[in-house]
Amino acid sequence: MNKTEFISAIAKDSGVTKEVAKKVIENCISTIVDYVSKGDKVEFVGFGLSLFTRYNKQSLLYLR
Repeated sequence: MNKTEFISAIAKDSGVTKEVAKKVIENCISTIVDYVSKGDKVEFVGFGLSLFTRYNKQSLLYLR
């Protein structure tokens, strides 16, 4: 699945336009990047463990 397909799927499933879905997705990713770049941890409980963390100037994603 690429970005365009992801946006289309979110838009369809949510009943919103592709433009709205794209804004929401980009804002979510931007927020995650902002927090990780500050050294904070981002977790999504309920999806298994999704942990974004920063090590040695590289952002990593661990899905468990």
